[in-house]
Amino acid sequence: MRLLRPFLLLVVLLSVVQFGHGKEKDSVIKNIKNLYKQINSGSTLKTVKLENKQFLPQMTDGGGFLTGYFKGEQLLKIHVWVGLSYGVRQLEYYFNNNGQLFFVYETEEDYPDKNNNGSLDYTKLYLAFEGRCYFDKDVKIEMKNRGKRRFNPPAESIKNMASDTKTYTNLLTSQLKKTNL
Repeated sequence: MRLLRPFLLLVVLLSVVQFGHGKEKDSVIKNIKNLYKQINSGSTLKTVKLENKQFLPQMTDGGGFLTGYFKGEQLLKIHVWVGLSYGVRQLEYYFNNNGQLFFVYETEEDYPDKNNNGSLDYTKLYLAFEGRCYFDKDVKIEMKNRGKRRFNPPAESIKNMASDTKTYTNLLTSQLKKTNL
């Protein structure tokens, strides 16, 4: 019985610590959602748009667009649209006022395979994958995925996010400076 009490106390303390951490994470995600909504409702944001060769190292079948949303010189959102032979992939990167990535929203819409024989129906798209990735101080705190990508598993995609955002930020900021001259 004497040994059981300290063990029970330890179990209770660990549950409180874990619950506290989960509650903190929920609070951070709630703040992320609020900031996401603020950015998307900002009608005064200046947009800078690049097409195809201006940002794609290799041209895709359907081309692409890279759009940056700025408040003054501060980049708040990047939207990437890429047309592929099998569908459309879109990513939205969101940044706080300190320029830190806090949220990524990704979708992949695919052309359906009519008869499971590789013949795609290019008149329709269906949502094949939807992903949300939450960051706090550049650290991934949660990832929610629904569906399945045709290529590029989620773990690989996350690895590319940091380098992609750096490249995209540099391209868009450079273009903004050119338009402000």
